[in-house]
Amino acid sequence: LMQERLNLGSRAAREQLLRPLWDPDGKGRDLASKSDGKRRKAEETLLRTAQRVAAEGPAGQAEVQYIVERLVKGLGSSRDMAGVGFSSALARMLRELPGISDSVKVMDLMDKHLELSGAVKRLGHREARSVAEGQVLGVKALMGHTGKGEKDGLGLLEGNVTLACGAATRVFAAMRDMGLKRPVAMQALAVLTTLIRNIPPKALTSHVLPALAPHPIPPPPPK
Repeated sequence: LMQERLNLGSRAAREQLLRPLWDPDGKGRDLASKSDGKRRKAEETLLRTAQRVAAEGPAGQAEVQYIVERLVKGLGSSRDMAGVGFSSALARMLRELPGISDSVKVMDLMDKHLELSGAVKRLGHREARSVAEGQVLGVKALMGHTGKGEKDGLGLLEGNVTLACGAATRVFAAMRDMGLKRPVAMQALAVLTTLIRNIPPKALTSHVLPALAPHPIPPPPPK
């Protein structure tokens, strides 16, 4: 009986956490909404619910960890403004619930759900570009950037040169795959600039440049 109650509580918590991630009523009230205000409202609802559920103990924390995975997966969605909304929500989840996940786990989830290698063959060009954008938005979330005026910094990547180098390599590869004319390309360039500015030159030379060498960005077409 106790296990049944726990299972019921877990399902209820998951339903509450999932609600801001999608729009069952078709009114654009979720994290993918084209309205900034509706996305912010959904984000606040998700954060409040996640904090309450996580405080209920290990079962609640497991449900919030599941939502973190859903947010990472949603970074590569082409649905309206899902990538932007999920990235901002993920950044705040990582910052305001620090025990729920960390940069290593999030990067592992990005490898699982946002694999760039062979994406065009698996998904087609349009969805593959969305996956590449998701990689950029994931790194942006790890750096704590929600698009609301934060100072440049590395966020969860701070102090970990290996992870910062890996993030820079991801962003460069994503820029190559998604095309420089995509709207998120300027964000990618800003993220990459911040990473390079904060990574020691020796680490850039030994870890980032060798990884980039086999994958040069093609020159823009002649006008």
